[in-house]
Amino acid sequence: MINPRLLWRFLVGGLIAVLLVVAAPGRPGGGHSHPDGFSMTLAGGGEVVFHWRFAGGADGRGKIELMPVADGDSADFATSAVMYDADTEEADFAGTGWRMCSFAAGRLPAGMTYAYRVWDGISWSEITRLSTGTAAAGSRFSFLVFGDSQSHNYGLWGKTLKAAFERNEQAAFFTVVGDMVDTGGNPGQWQEWFNAGWPVMKSLPLVPVPGNHETYNGNGRAVYPVYLRGLFGLPGDSQPAGLTGVYSFDFGDAHFVVLDSQIDELSGEIPDLAERQREWLAADLSGTSRKWRVVFMHKPMYGRGNRDWGAKLRHWWEDLLVAGRVDIVFSGHEHVYSRTRPLLPDGCDPAERGVVYVTCGRSGEKTYKGVRTGQFDEVFFNPLGQPNYLVVEVGKQLVVSAYTLDGQMIDTFTVAG
Repeated sequence: MINPRLLWRFLVGGLIAVLLVVAAPGRPGGGHSHPDGFSMTLAGGGEVVFHWRFAGGADGRGKIELMPVADGDSADFATSAVMYDADTEEADFAGTGWRMCSFAAGRLPAGMTYAYRVWDGISWSEITRLSTGTAAAGSRFSFLVFGDSQSHNYGLWGKTLKAAFERNEQAAFFTVVGDMVDTGGNPGQWQEWFNAGWPVMKSLPLVPVPGNHETYNGNGRAVYPVYLRGLFGLPGDSQPAGLTGVYSFDFGDAHFVVLDSQIDELSGEIPDLAERQREWLAADLSGTSRKWRVVFMHKPMYGRGNRDWGAKLRHWWEDLLVAGRVDIVFSGHEHVYSRTRPLLPDGCDPAERGVVYVTCGRSGEKTYKGVRTGQFDEVFFNPLGQPNYLVVEVGKQLVVSAYTLDGQMIDTFTVAG
């Protein structure tokens, strides 16, 4: 017969041992599948920055363990990885009590594979691999572009992202050109978006772009997008003061610019949003010597029909895009795919060089029926049947190809250098 006192000691001792292994950041421990709110972004020179949410009620600081690995490497992660403290701050989210962690990895050598995991105050995440792209000037690379992912159920968004990445595993990063979620002030929607994207986002950095739905608080009001600001650590050294969704970075032989097109939605809080970006954009474009110049912004300058926002955006920024030798602008908002011919201001055909404007379709559930081709479109496609994505290859030429979720090509074109 088993002695009850000995059995009790055994059970309690085993429980304490398990808690020590799982809960202590200094021990190898187990892990849950993924941390909440996880993403990687790119700083001004293409450096990777990790972000995740600290577990509710947990004390201390977030941590990350990181080590380089090679194919077939049998090194023991638990003994070989180096542990770093993450910056852990209270997030500016009303009533959530969230704490956000970030870790700037510096310039990880290109063409390397790293294993990592993060600590959220309760447990370690699974050990995951990240392959770094080549950010040096003159190098070839590719990236993925997605139209609006806003949905009621983010499973389709996750499926679209996963299919695109599986066909393009060499991609250096991806972007969603605004309206990532339907209601930017709803933390539950953000969590669903992150959960659906985790299978890819654990290995592929994101370039966040603000959209009008990021400003919606669920009460019919547009407010400053605090969740966008808190969840993604955007490159601060290139941002105009106080403008979270406006920044630039270099990767390979390309200079990338992200603009905030929500000048109407945020007119009450930032009445000079367009003007402040104009001043910054002029300086930013004049300060780059990269061969390619690419802009991401949510609302298209050349949309369908008589769009008031397009005229406003052209008024403020179009001459700077031309003067700054921008090659292409990727936008969203209308949930259709379209491509203009190269244009000079107000739709004039260029004698030599103009800007190509691409509206990127949709990667989530929402569609718009009855949308028609625009005056300056060379190609138009309404993805009513299934979502779509774009693959951009950067080298001696810039090659853009658009595909449906099932892999059918919608369009492909080349921008000569």
